Amino acid sequence: MRMNRNGMTALIMLLLSAFLLPAGSAADGSEMSGMREAVEAAGGDWAAIEEFLLSLSPEEREKVIESYPERIAEVEDIQRSIEESGANWTAGLNPIFLLPPEDRRRLLGGLSETDGNETAQNETTPRSEVDLESPGGTFPNSFDWRNAGGFDWTTPIRNQNPCGSCWAFAVCGALESRMKIAAGNPNLQPDLSEQEILSCSPGDCSGWYLSSTSDWMLCEGTVDESCYPYLASDTAPCRGSCPDRESRRYYITDWCWVGDGPGGTINDAPLDALKEEITCCGPVATYMEVYSDFWGYSGGIYKKTTGATFEGGHFVVIVGWGYDATNGWYLICKNSWGTGWGESGWFRIKWNEVRIEDETIAHQPSRAASVLFYEGHVPMYDFQLSSGYDEWGNILAGNGYFVQSTTETPVTSNMLNCYDVVIISNPTNSFSTSELAAIKEFVGRGRVIGSGDGSWPSDDAIYLQDNERMAIGYIDWLASGEGGGLFVLGERQLSNTVANQVANLFGLKFNYDIIYDPKRYDTETYWPILGPNDDVEVLASCSLDISKDASILARATSSGYASVSMPSWDWSGSDNDAYIGGESNVTPEELNPGTMDDHSDDPMPPEDLELGAAAGEGSPGGAGLSFTGPIGIAAVDFGRKGEDTIGVFRPSNQGWYLDYNNDAVPDAIISYGLNGDKPLAGDWNGDGKDTIGVFRPSNRGWYLDYNNDAIPDKVITYGLTGDQAVAGDWNGDGKDTIGVFRPSNQWWYLDYNNDAIPDATITYGLNGDQAVAGDWNGDGKDTIGVFRPSNQQWYLDHNNDAIPDQIITYGISGDLPVVGDWNGNGKDTIGVFRPSNQGWYLDYNNDAVPDKIIIYGLGGDLPVSGDWYKKYS
Repeated sequence: MRMNRNGMTALIMLLLSAFLLPAGSAADGSEMSGMREAVEAAGGDWAAIEEFLLSLSPEEREKVIESYPERIAEVEDIQRSIEESGANWTAGLNPIFLLPPEDRRRLLGGLSETDGNETAQNETTPRSEVDLESPGGTFPNSFDWRNAGGFDWTTPIRNQNPCGSCWAFAVCGALESRMKIAAGNPNLQPDLSEQEILSCSPGDCSGWYLSSTSDWMLCEGTVDESCYPYLASDTAPCRGSCPDRESRRYYITDWCWVGDGPGGTINDAPLDALKEEITCCGPVATYMEVYSDFWGYSGGIYKKTTGATFEGGHFVVIVGWGYDATNGWYLICKNSWGTGWGESGWFRIKWNEVRIEDETIAHQPSRAASVLFYEGHVPMYDFQLSSGYDEWGNILAGNGYFVQSTTETPVTSNMLNCYDVVIISNPTNSFSTSELAAIKEFVGRGRVIGSGDGSWPSDDAIYLQDNERMAIGYIDWLASGEGGGLFVLGERQLSNTVANQVANLFGLKFNYDIIYDPKRYDTETYWPILGPNDDVEVLASCSLDISKDASILARATSSGYASVSMPSWDWSGSDNDAYIGGESNVTPEELNPGTMDDHSDDPMPPEDLELGAAAGEGSPGGAGLSFTGPIGIAAVDFGRKGEDTIGVFRPSNQGWYLDYNNDAVPDAIISYGLNGDKPLAGDWNGDGKDTIGVFRPSNRGWYLDYNNDAIPDKVITYGLTGDQAVAGDWNGDGKDTIGVFRPSNQWWYLDYNNDAIPDATITYGLNGDQAVAGDWNGDGKDTIGVFRPSNQQWYLDHNNDAIPDQIITYGISGDLPVVGDWNGNGKDTIGVFRPSNQGWYLDYNNDAVPDKIIIYGLGGDLPVSGDWYKKYS
């Protein structure tokens, strides 16, 4: 059983003792009183012993009470030996010493790497004098992670009793401290599950090896204590932990023996090597031999007494060292026998005593990314990492995140750029313009999540396990974006004015309202459940509005899904019917039989929405998603995934209607060009974004706009009357340049640097073909191709050698060819725009089957495509 972690206080146990003890027990009579007097006379801690007695079964307790005189005799023998040897430590009765000898030995599950299954009972060989030198040298005379820099970086004492699982406790104990150190936060309290390791690994209550346990943590890991609490049983089933165990699993990234040479070696841990490892990176796990006098240790610097007999091997954690004029160097160690043993569960031991340092391992905790809990600008009380959100910080640290918090103001770029993810919740003091600029710069092409519940990942939610899973999953998603990750949290029935200063930068808005969820399992409809499948409860959440200016995924309540409201567009100077949005109603008869099937883009059902499936990663891309009911959480990805999307040029008004996410709603409307111009698009300046341009047949002029501001940045005269304009990255330098296809002689004239001089000429195609270009094989260079309207065939040349590498039949008579990297996989594929119904039929893999069908545009529009992505502004 596990003591001193979640146990009752001594006062409560005393009140319950009448119910715990059987009638006629010695605990009710003079024998208990006599035991107390004898224990205290022998230097024992009666309060700890009484707590221990009350934790036992009636049978076990009676056995201990009957045998305590023998234990007192043992401890008196040890005390005499200490006095005779002049040793500098004390012994007394404690809960562990009171156990019968055979039960005590069950705690010793440390198997030595150098002895195999044989135990060494010989006196240990002293180290050379160089290891026992007096104070001085590189390292301080004392160091203790329990008080390093004024903070305690260790975790509480645990109790492995009555199982020999010290191998799991030593590794977890060392790791928990190193997790706090790696996170740079002494307030975190990670607690790894020893039981999960005990239940799932080959190790059991009879023991295991330290290296094998470390290998297990490297390959299999363990969960947190709340997922699988300690049962002190090696027969508890491996899958007896929480249902979401896999999402809560923690691994190490490496381990090594502490000692000389690369990676260290077994049985070789000089004192300086040990000091270096502990000061640099944290506590270490080590092997030691336990002798019969060690059970009674109660304080001081332990040194085995004459006549003490070997009991078995054990694993503990070394957290520091010190120097004593009498004993020389000693180590400070953490045991796993509860706080009633030793110095409140700790002990000090003479260096090189009982093989304490022979087999020592250092573990490297996993490191995912760095997270900043920003607590400046006076957040609501439930956000501080030191109060309501300390559990979230512990969860993140337990999953390898470096977790910090600060109240520093003002917010600056230098402050934020040290982190991968920044979390801001419920701020009440306004941000300045420069602070908002720093936040916006930090995100860049990264990811943003807005949650309408400021206490969502806190530990007061009903579905705590799922909330923990989501807390980690959301931060993982934020940390893996192309820029910084930002988590902004609002609150219900608050104006959220300051939170909206930040949220509005990224197209999000927190409302004042309360989300109601009528499909809850009970009457608490104002506590919505996210998901329909997540069972993640959000407490008293407000809703969010989301803008369409970036790809947005969202989670709504289980009440369902409905349309996101359309932004207000400025339609001045353009047709009010500039677009027709919606799903395709095309009939099979309109398709070319045998080459295309109707794969219209059906709406994705709610259960298929996944956080982390950003646009281009299998999601139904973008803000045109449908939701019903208020949105409780929204995720925005500003990262450029490289997907090309559609657009149209309307000759009648020279308007360009660019759709950033293929949802049939224009995201940018630009007036540019003249009637009769031919539209084209390209990354003219190599900034990663496609912008517009026109080729004017009347004067063979090219007017390229580098930033879609309707002002030409480069004007070139190139080509002849009757030429077809094409553009592509012909030489793989990251910039698109111009070229022409001349139907009269089927010659291509490609200009690599826009100097109006052809750098490559190729003969390819037939008169009547329509010129296309794309990176067909993903090698980073665009090459030529033609679409033949007479037979709806595509002839794609992958290397500009005038030989078709791929021939595809796709489309019907009257279709116009379009090309793009529709799914962001680095390869351009084909598509057609059908003027008769304004349908776009995009083929993601050139298999002549449409993967996406969109209705967009008006009769007379000319199709264009490009990666229109722009950084939100």
